[in-house]
Amino acid sequence: MTEPKNTMIRPHASTGLMKHGYGIGQVKQWRTEQSRAGKPSSLEDFFRAHGLCFNCHAVGQKISGVKWQDPAAVSSIELLAPGVPESIASIHQRELKDAVRWDYIYTNCEVCGGTGVLPSQAR
Repeated sequence: MTEPKNTMIRPHASTGLMKHGYGIGQVKQWRTEQSRAGKPSSLEDFFRAHGLCFNCHAVGQKISGVKWQDPAAVSSIELLAPGVPESIASIHQRELKDAVRWDYIYTNCEVCGGTGVLPSQAR
């Protein structure tokens, strides 16, 4: 079974799934059963069917930037700021390779408001 682009389970997605009581095995089983039944069976379909936010992979937060410390200073870049053409990969290549330490900056997901649950499913 071939998955559509951008629906591969990433570690971030598995964290959100576990937060809501689902494991990778359960996802695979559900997707297999749906596919055999001729029903929609993508990863996004699983999230939707279980009331989970696919935008943030049910974590409630998205990476919005990166901050780092190198020998010269502490720096940061907000990736979601208007007009910022940066990607995390380009920042890694250009800045983080020499960083003493670095970490991501997170923001609440704009779809679920930080719950990881679709607004229509919120309890």
